[in-house]
Amino acid sequence: MLEWLHSFRPQHLGIQLKEEDHTVVANNTRKTDFSDWETMDLNVSAFKAQLSQGKIKPLEGIWQSDPYTIAIVASENGYTGVILEGGNSGWKKGEVKLHIQTDGQHGIYYLKDRSELAISNIEYMGSSHIRFNQLLFERTFPAERHEAGVDHYIKSSSAKKPYIDVVNEQTLLLRIPSFEFSEKVWIDSVVAANKSQIGLYPNLIIDLTNNGGGSDASFEALLPLIYTGPIRTIQTTYYSTPFNIQEYKDYLSLPDLTESDRKMLIDAIGKLERHSFEFVTLTDSITEEVVDSIYLYPKQVAVLINEGCASTTEQFLLAARQSRKVKLYGKHTMGVLDISNMKTVDSPCHDYSLAYSWTRSLRLPHYPIDDIGIQPDYFLDESIPTYQWIGYVAKKMAEE
Repeated sequence: MLEWLHSFRPQHLGIQLKEEDHTVVANNTRKTDFSDWETMDLNVSAFKAQLSQGKIKPLEGIWQSDPYTIAIVASENGYTGVILEGGNSGWKKGEVKLHIQTDGQHGIYYLKDRSELAISNIEYMGSSHIRFNQLLFERTFPAERHEAGVDHYIKSSSAKKPYIDVVNEQTLLLRIPSFEFSEKVWIDSVVAANKSQIGLYPNLIIDLTNNGGGSDASFEALLPLIYTGPIRTIQTTYYSTPFNIQEYKDYLSLPDLTESDRKMLIDAIGKLERHSFEFVTLTDSITEEVVDSIYLYPKQVAVLINEGCASTTEQFLLAARQSRKVKLYGKHTMGVLDISNMKTVDSPCHDYSLAYSWTRSLRLPHYPIDDIGIQPDYFLDESIPTYQWIGYVAKKMAEE
């Protein structure tokens, strides 16, 4: 069913089994005796001596990822990772933890319960760190000096919450991993708490890489930072059906609803009900947002983007690029914005839930973004590793 739906639209549309409605039967046949698990008899002292002679292959060495210490040994068939220390994980010294093919990108990693996790697209951060499937490993032998930018990148790419950090004497970094509505309070508080500090730095980097979107309300606090003039927004049109209208009716029961919001909802419901099974525009087709003042600092704002940026993040970019302060750096975004505002409905049997969108952008057909994405002003090609983006962009900003 999901494959069929995605033949129409790959994003903002889906169906899933509601597993929480079913009794999960424990699999008591799972293997618990691993006495016959593949092992490797490794002489660690001899291995270290070999590594110390230099000319090692990219993955060879001793790597740490809590609670594991793993020796990765090269052979004609690729790489084998063997446990040196397993903590309280149940893994024993000498047991094989992973296999990686000769391409250094694909293989198999065995999880704590010994189930297989496919390895794909290992990310190399200089010679000191690697990451795959959100698992981060640091090389502890031979000890490698962290390349410039690695620490900033590891912190930024691993962050679950927004934060501000100093890049250099001219540049601040504002990292926002998500625009989910639940993150709005965090984004607002980080911006408010650091407002005076932001005003001291001429350059600001906003890292939005892999921010999959959320709610437009979550980026409201960012607009004054980048503002140089009125921000025009092309609005959406809503598809009117009894089920879609019911969501607006449900909003009327919210406890903290203001009278103006209540009136707006009642007017919207009336308009939707008068135009059943039609697309209805509830506001002006184009709106403009005006901010009271233009901040002196930051003077330059760089926004980092990549293929993981989607939906609300792309909506923010449409607003941000209207500022004379802003330039976009990185790679094109995912392209998931033309059909938006997702809703979820259960199937009549309550075994499945359908997620779908009920608004369409009035940019169409003249300015489509779906399956195209938003292009950066400065394309960061493969010769600039992702872990170097922050440092590269900070240097670029200092030159301008």
